[in-house]
Amino acid sequence: MVTPTTIQSIAPGVLTYLEGIPTALVDNHHEAFYWWWESKLKEATLFHVDGHTDMGDANVDYKLGSAKDYTQLNIANFICPAVYHGIVSSIYWLNPHSEERKLQYFGKPISSFFERDVILREQNYKYGWKGVDEESIKKRTGKVIPMAKISVPYNLPLILDIDLDAFCSHRNESLSYLPQKRDDYDGALGFEKRIDETVNILSKIQKPNLITIASSQGNGKGTCYVPPFMVDDVSRYLAINLRKLYGKSRFNH
Repeated sequence: MVTPTTIQSIAPGVLTYLEGIPTALVDNHHEAFYWWWESKLKEATLFHVDGHTDMGDANVDYKLGSAKDYTQLNIANFICPAVYHGIVSSIYWLNPHSEERKLQYFGKPISSFFERDVILREQNYKYGWKGVDEESIKKRTGKVIPMAKISVPYNLPLILDIDLDAFCSHRNESLSYLPQKRDDYDGALGFEKRIDETVNILSKIQKPNLITIASSQGNGKGTCYVPPFMVDDVSRYLAINLRKLYGKSRFNH
């Protein structure tokens, strides 16, 4: 488990605790991978709350061997290596911006590591999806399930992974499965409702072993997904509601 002694100068973001739960706060979402690796959790269920799947293939220079190798990854491909290295065993993807495909389950996907067909001077290797999972994940089509069908094993760890753009994003063109035409949808306003809905869903499953939260500010321009002038309000509202949730007695046993 992540402890303060694991924090080093190479660590992205900061580690804090939310009602006793180790909680890593990062900027770019792939930095969460560092904390997943450092946690030493294995075969965890990943509950991924995001406006994007982040399940792309990962082209790398070499096989990842430590938490610091998160730098080979990017915001769209860090989940696949986590599956390959045994950190994650099954995936739920909750997209609060969507209506028809709000919650998708990807079961127990299989990831592989292999040499790429086209050999370059760098990034010769690749983490990819294997078998039937490959096409499904590339199309971002897991099994749509109702909230009542969420089943997270109590005998395995749970990682709650949140990108603030799941609640507030001005990059509508990038969001998956918008409920209306893209020109008509405002992904930034109304973040309180999306957070409330998410916390209600989280109340139906167990307390996570680790929480990672990405602010998605990037460089403040092209890679910024949450409006900078709104990020503090979104973070604060989420933190208040997560503290209320995990401070309840039913989670303290």
